[in-house]
Amino acid sequence: GVKATSDVAVGAIGADWLLTDGIVASQLIGADVVTANNEMIGEVESSVVVDGKTAYLVAVDEQLGMGSRIIEIHENHTSVFRNRGDMVTFRIAVNMTPEQVRMQPEYMHNGAPKTGMDKDSTKKMK
Repeated sequence: GVKATSDVAVGAIGADWLLTDGIVASQLIGADVVTANNEMIGEVESSVVVDGKTAYLVAVDEQLGMGSRIIEIHENHTSVFRNRGDMVTFRIAVNMTPEQVRMQPEYMHNGAPKTGMDKDSTKKMK
């Protein structure tokens, strides 16, 4: 399962969110990804193992309506939260600024970028 980390200040995410662990990574597909200050970054499309560690593939919206691109964010830069109200909605907070996220390279799979993946192509990558 995915472990919670303490990289992100719990209070910045809000009282409705509970730091959590012991969940399966597939439960995080579709989860919002936010900065430590609760600024929206994107959405989890999938997860992969890179160098023996879990990384989330996050669809990040580009500016000016240019669609989205997929970036890789390693779990050691994240904290996973569960919504206190329904206990089934998740949010991942990253210990990065929006500028640092924008600087992340596009995720490459078999030498090709995965830009704006839909759910069907994501399932094939798992």
